[in-house]
Amino acid sequence: MLKYKFLLENINQNRLIPPDMDTMVAYFSNPRNKSVTRINGRGLLRYLVSLRGQTLVGINHHDVSKAAVRIWIDLTSNEKAVYTSLSDQIKRIIMQNNNNRQI
Repeated sequence: MLKYKFLLENINQNRLIPPDMDTMVAYFSNPRNKSVTRINGRGLLRYLVSLRGQTLVGINHHDVSKAAVRIWIDLTSNEKAVYTSLSDQIKRIIMQNNNNRQI
């Protein structure tokens, strides 16, 4: 079985549960994180898939990307809206933190 399909099967059997908000904000606001270019619903989903991939042996970033794309395509518009809303919350927190640092 292809590794990305194994990852998809694992995700289908066990829901993707986001970590706490502080962990996600820290990840997306870290300037050393070169893989994060924009914070959006799809990027958040990819991050969650990568967290699951870290728990499985032999999963690499290509497998994570393929699985995330497949999941994103299969999501309904309502399901996508949940990820988009969560990514908007993360953006607001990061912007608020950046504004507080400048003061």
